[in-house]
Amino acid sequence: GFLNDINGHHVGFDHVAEALDGATSGAIEEGSVGGGTGMITFGFKAGSGTASRVVEWQDGRYTLGVFVQSNFGQRRNFTIRGRRIGQELVDPAIRKAT
Repeated sequence: GFLNDINGHHVGFDHVAEALDGATSGAIEEGSVGGGTGMITFGFKAGSGTASRVVEWQDGRYTLGVFVQSNFGQRRNFTIRGRRIGQELVDPAIRKAT
């Protein structure tokens, strides 16, 4: 946050209401576009993405959707199923040509 005013709390109720009122259905751009431009996660190119699941709860079926902007983590901390594997991965920037 030293490069910006992230803790300034500049988004108010009116901004949220306007965003909700302007929301539309349909596909969105994913990857290194818009707010996802230039994002890196665990040393890999990252960005914006989506996922959804159909869940059953009480007497209904619902689609739960998420939008993610991924921009965090150092390669050495990359963990899959509880096993830290980041240090075992070759850094693509220094991979030797064969």
